[in-house]
Amino acid sequence: LNQFAIVCLLLLFVFISFGCSEDEEESNPLSARESAIVGTWVLTKVTVTDLSGTYELTPQQANMSMNLVARSDKTFSMNSTMNGETDNYSGTWSLNGDFIVLASEGETELIPYTIEGNKFTITTYQQQDDILISAVLEFTKQ
Repeated sequence: LNQFAIVCLLLLFVFISFGCSEDEEESNPLSARESAIVGTWVLTKVTVTDLSGTYELTPQQANMSMNLVARSDKTFSMNSTMNGETDNYSGTWSLNGDFIVLASEGETELIPYTIEGNKFTITTYQQQDDILISAVLEFTKQ
């Protein structure tokens, strides 16, 4: 073989070996922020703020429990029990600035979040009798 043919064969080998990826995660790796979300999270603290003040509660005191599993393929599952009523959700997640975006059953929610170490917090708001109540839910990574 001449020199040109050898170079062409080497280039072809390089393109075949490194040009195609069978694993989608390798071609689309998670960012560091996204990787921090991946895991199993359990609700460990609820902080409620209304007109009368701010209250820190355990999930038991708030009569609720919540578990969230965020997977590296950007899917999630969550089960939530409030006042004895259990709901299960599954769908996809993504990050948009300081918001986690959860899409499930045709609905999409943008929820403010923070993450520091093994603590993940989301902030929710609820209107009750013309009063806006905020609840900060703190999860701990398992």
